[in-house]
Amino acid sequence: MSFAIAEPSEDPDMARLHLLAVAPVALVSLLVLMGCGAPELGTPETFHWVVQPIMFRPPPATWRREGDLSGGRRGVRFVKERSVGEAISVGEYYPVGDRDRRAELHDLGRRVDALTEWELRNALSRARWRTDDTFSASEAATAEAVNTSIDRALDALVRGDRRGVERELKAAEISAAGLCITLDQVVGEVEFRPEGHPEPERYRVIGRSRIRLANLPARRVDYEVRTPEGLRRCSEVYVMHENHLFIASYIGLGSHLPLYERVIASIVFPPSEEPGT
Repeated sequence: MSFAIAEPSEDPDMARLHLLAVAPVALVSLLVLMGCGAPELGTPETFHWVVQPIMFRPPPATWRREGDLSGGRRGVRFVKERSVGEAISVGEYYPVGDRDRRAELHDLGRRVDALTEWELRNALSRARWRTDDTFSASEAATAEAVNTSIDRALDALVRGDRRGVERELKAAEISAAGLCITLDQVVGEVEFRPEGHPEPERYRVIGRSRIRLANLPARRVDYEVRTPEGLRRCSEVYVMHENHLFIASYIGLGSHLPLYERVIASIVFPPSEEPGT
């Protein structure tokens, strides 16, 4: 590609007119070189797989969408049609998020009078927090405090004291309010490592980095995998928001990595009360 250049002229005014005439051509060429012809992403969509919604711009319509329930994730996968199996996925890693049951506690506290004694007893038993395999001492202490309040709520129910049940559920909410699970505490459980796969020799990590995503700290792993069809570029990004771990991933040709970059760059986390897709 070449740009038009104004030829020397004895008339300075004619030279200036020539430059003005070729400038738009040069500008269009420059914009093409900068990638302005890249496929347009879809309009922003909000997904409610869990209490915490996530919003991003999906790939173009030529990337078919389907549900993704693999590897402990709840989310969506976009597969490029008529491709070599290229895919972009975004989802939540629910084994982490399911430990945060603050929303369930709040909902139960509002339904105390609407439930029968049997229903309320069962709901209180199910509201207990897990205390096994906690990610931190802070989470363990929070779970213990919540469960203590739930035990007191069950005692109040036996006495027929529903106001007491409400008070103890409120106390459980207060104890749970300070729960904060950080990315550093959980990322080791999910971060890509070749040795976690049946044939680790097929994988080669290109880089591990700390980045910012949706104005939050995030981790990124880029790697390659040899498949029967050829070498594939891959990437995984991990980000925490409100005790929920989200993972975005890519597998495909290097030529479509920029599209993946644009999808993850569009990620934002709306308030949990916002209605969405």
